[in-house]
Amino acid sequence: MKPFTFYFDGSFYKGMNHQGRLYKLVEAFIPAQRSTAFVCACKLATQGLQTIITASDKSYGVWTDLRFASHVAVEQPEVEGSCAMC
Repeated sequence: MKPFTFYFDGSFYKGMNHQGRLYKLVEAFIPAQRSTAFVCACKLATQGLQTIITASDKSYGVWTDLRFASHVAVEQPEVEGSCAMC
């Protein structure tokens, strides 16, 4: 995984390169929200989006293929612990 930042439509986003594909960070979750990250990723995948979950000591990240990222709006969740995209 190779992280990077990119600028699109007036905003900066987190991205990563993994196995020759570019991904956009949809949302990051604290470790206590592990199941919420999993549900979010599953819902995005069932919508036909190539989805990856990354894990670290501090967070779980849900990423989608950058080619289809226009289908996913990056917003803060309205309710803490929920996935804004799902």
